[in-house]
Amino acid sequence: MDEYFRGSKSTGRELRDHGSAWSSLLRRRLGAPIERVWAAWTDPEVLPKWLGKPTGTFAVGGTIVLDLSQPRPTTCKIVACEAPTLLRTTWRYGDFGESEVELRLARDGDGTTLELEHFACSTADEARGTGGGWEVAIHSLDNFLRGLPPPSDITFPAMDHAWSRVAG
Repeated sequence: MDEYFRGSKSTGRELRDHGSAWSSLLRRRLGAPIERVWAAWTDPEVLPKWLGKPTGTFAVGGTIVLDLSQPRPTTCKIVACEAPTLLRTTWRYGDFGESEVELRLARDGDGTTLELEHFACSTADEARGTGGGWEVAIHSLDNFLRGLPPPSDITFPAMDHAWSRVAG
């Protein structure tokens, strides 16, 4: 597992206090064109190669259910979509409360700057936890974009075990 993440760079994660709620913001420069990064997030054929298997309607107002190799599914409703720079969705894991995730992409030379912000966390610890989960996802995305195979024989069973213990 360490070998898989050896080439990974920092996601530049920061916690943000919005007064009544917290968010976790991650920034990362990816060495792939913006169109390829956008497709990784929005193409139902590409998404399973690095994040999870989606079912549903990929359009504003549509609902997507993601199988992230966790005990419960994650349900997202697409709130805003401005290809290839902005995707905003609701985010609900199992029976937990709903939050929002905003993906912002910008051209950066021959690559792409990614910003992902997970909003509406009730505490700093919750924002820290969601940020940690997104760090793993962004590392997986970066490795996918670099052409590395996913470590499915290691990562997903470990995630299942960890989520089963947390979600109990």
